[in-house]
Amino acid sequence: MAKHKGHITIHDIANSLNVSASTVSRALKNDKRISETTRLKVKKFAQDHGYRPNIIASNLRKQKTQTIGVIVPRIDRHFLSTIISSIEHYAHQEGYSVLITQSRESFEAEGKAVQTMFNQRVDGLLVSTSLETTDEHNFDSFISNDIPLVFFDRVPDNDQLNRVVTNDRESSYLVTRRLIANGHRKIFFVNGPSDVLVFKNRLRGFKQALLEQGVEWNDHLYRECDLTRLSGRDIAEEILTPETMPNAVYCSNDTTALSFLQVAQERGLRVPEDFSLHGFSDEPFSAVLTPKLSSVRQPGEDMGRVAVERLLELIENKESRTETVVIPSVIKSRESDI
Repeated sequence: MAKHKGHITIHDIANSLNVSASTVSRALKNDKRISETTRLKVKKFAQDHGYRPNIIASNLRKQKTQTIGVIVPRIDRHFLSTIISSIEHYAHQEGYSVLITQSRESFEAEGKAVQTMFNQRVDGLLVSTSLETTDEHNFDSFISNDIPLVFFDRVPDNDQLNRVVTNDRESSYLVTRRLIANGHRKIFFVNGPSDVLVFKNRLRGFKQALLEQGVEWNDHLYRECDLTRLSGRDIAEEILTPETMPNAVYCSNDTTALSFLQVAQERGLRVPEDFSLHGFSDEPFSAVLTPKLSSVRQPGEDMGRVAVERLLELIENKESRTETVVIPSVIKSRESDI
């Protein structure tokens, strides 16, 4: 046999064993129509000669690549990395490879990533949108060509798309109501851009709790930012002064809350004695800070699993229905709010 080991084909095996190529193909698939003796002989020959199936050719015949794409804003956030790990786990169980890229919170970079995934002919796409993304137009190539698309966590404000989200509005409402119940009425809220649905819903929950508890909305007690440590620090340095000191600070992620805790410690302020502090997303560092940070634990593993399951339903069954799946979060009360 002239072929190098590992480069032989089904036809090479068939010629060597004096059987048909279809017999070899069926034997390798353990087809019961082929006798056990032939199956064992074919498999042994294939193994001895390093045969590898031509997955690319097989997938092209099926018009599938057995690959899904994933686009996330950042991979250095615990919540998103947990989702990615879950997506990979459940996708691999179903025989799919996963291509992952990040938009780095850029609408333009996100658009380029979408085009790359389209050009790679992925069978479907999972997306958590960037902070700059306020609609679904970046994804027109997938939508117009009916290529399965599922959004998760940060999703467009369009219930005609497939989405997997957490109960952000309810969680934010419960956090705010807890702070008010603890006697705090001057609550400073640091949020992400409210034209992004996930942060719009957290603002809605915050306002709902204020309204129900008879606490007046105050524009001076609200800021929007990109929720990085640097922007959080800038706001903390402005707010944590004797003139503007709040009773409590509620941040839309733990990274920003950490900035408030650091500035407070630098200025000799105590948490929760001088002001209560509450985060969102329950990063791993939150439970080891001093004091331990109260936060909202989002179900990253469940979100990844549900997103993959929904995408594969669309890929395998070509379903036309759309749905929004809501997965509840859990409030983790620790030492930073009283």
